[in-house]
Amino acid sequence: MSILSKLKNLFHRNEEKDIDDEPLDFIELFKDLKHTLVGKDTLFLVNDNNNEIRQHYDSTYEGRVDYDLFRKSIQSKKKFFKRRDMAYGLYAIPDKSVTLQDQLPFDTDKPVRHVDNLGDVVSDLSVVIDSDDYDINDTHINRKSGVNVAAYILSDLHENRSYEEYLRLLMSKLDIVSVDDYKGDLLSTRNWSYGEGELKEKYLKVPTEKVKITDNIVNASESIPDEFKWFSNRASVYCKNENSYTNKKLLLLNDSSGHRIIPACLTYYREVFSYWDHWYFNKDLVEWFKPNDIIELRTERFLDNPLCPIVDEQSIMPIQVIGKFTRCSVEDNYLKVDAHFEDIHHMPVDCDCILLINSQVIDTKHVQNEYSCRHNVEIYDGVLKVKIILQGNPRLKTIAFSKQIEL
Repeated sequence: MSILSKLKNLFHRNEEKDIDDEPLDFIELFKDLKHTLVGKDTLFLVNDNNNEIRQHYDSTYEGRVDYDLFRKSIQSKKKFFKRRDMAYGLYAIPDKSVTLQDQLPFDTDKPVRHVDNLGDVVSDLSVVIDSDDYDINDTHINRKSGVNVAAYILSDLHENRSYEEYLRLLMSKLDIVSVDDYKGDLLSTRNWSYGEGELKEKYLKVPTEKVKITDNIVNASESIPDEFKWFSNRASVYCKNENSYTNKKLLLLNDSSGHRIIPACLTYYREVFSYWDHWYFNKDLVEWFKPNDIIELRTERFLDNPLCPIVDEQSIMPIQVIGKFTRCSVEDNYLKVDAHFEDIHHMPVDCDCILLINSQVIDTKHVQNEYSCRHNVEIYDGVLKVKIILQGNPRLKTIAFSKQIEL
């Protein structure tokens, strides 16, 4: 049965359901989808790493956030920034499946939301976001909504003006432009679940509104120090506006939704640095940029699986290393191993590299980024389990990566 047939049956079930209906099996319903689910008149995200819909509506789903540890982490950040006279706030953009709950293709109860348990440390932006703030074919709030969000956050961080006053201030430097052919992320090849045809054409390009800033913005990304230019595969954004309302600097710690508020923020701040940090905390970036304000902006679904670093003056925040074999093969009774690794900022890695074969240490050396080894394996029979462990650098997380070779 096709996913569309399943959904039609689901609509029918909802129309005629009775109190004896079995709970909905979300795993079964979503198993044939990529990442796009067709709702009643919009598209939703499914099968993502944070299980957006399941974490809100599946009674069998177990949340992965430790609330006490989460609070301790955020409180430690607040203290860290307060000692530097920097204003900080953590804000959550509600998931599309929460705001547009009535558009889901099945009946639901009240959503389970982590913000309901973390309201003391997380500001829920549902107060300024409604069903008109999402494009049909995208997971994010739309760009016009980003202006409202920026105004609300400013009124929360700095209470000298109301939300309405900040909104008027921002809008005086912005133009809202209508476009007819926006293609959102839920229509990408990676995400779209329903093949070619009439359904795809219906959602492929939809009208939306874009935000343009009337000031002359300077892209300062080339001046970013190398260690802050990237986090994993996400490039940092650094822009300046010499005609901004203030001479303040904003550090925006964000996921993809954060880009929706950058144009509005650039009307108010002289400099805006957007850093997609995946919940890691980079004290070095704070010390280099010296922001006046820090806005941590998270899409709600990411609250389910956060890192919770405890930030203090002395601690070193270890960062992730990405490692891979560029060669691992047996030729003429010799195992030939080449490996490459770099940290998550795409910076060189100085560390100890340990090679194990079938759990026995074969080689240890201090390396930078590249490791090579050639070892006689005539004495081995059957399977070689090759493992490389990187350690010995306090700024890096110890990692291991492995490969198995049949002899």
